[in-house]
Amino acid sequence: MSAFIVEDAHIDALVTFATSGQRISMLRNEEDKIGQTLVDENWRSVNYRYKTTDYNDSEAANLIHAIRKKAIREMPGYQEAPWGIDTNSTRSQPKHRLRAVG
Repeated sequence: MSAFIVEDAHIDALVTFATSGQRISMLRNEEDKIGQTLVDENWRSVNYRYKTTDYNDSEAANLIHAIRKKAIREMPGYQEAPWGIDTNSTRSQPKHRLRAVG
């Protein structure tokens, strides 16, 4: 896996998204702190890209996880999307029929 230093605009976009609309509760009125946390972690990740770090336990990991969850929830059509595929939702019939063996 590679790592690189992102532009300030990238950090700004993450902070703006995370703190706009339906806010992530841990991020209220903390825009500068959030931005600095993400910048610091970005540099730390690049400095240690080939070494094991404690990223998963870091505040930045928690922030990115919360931002990812928010982004998924706010995707257009997410709430209405089906949770599975059945024969009524496929566009064509399967080429092979599956059957239980046993």
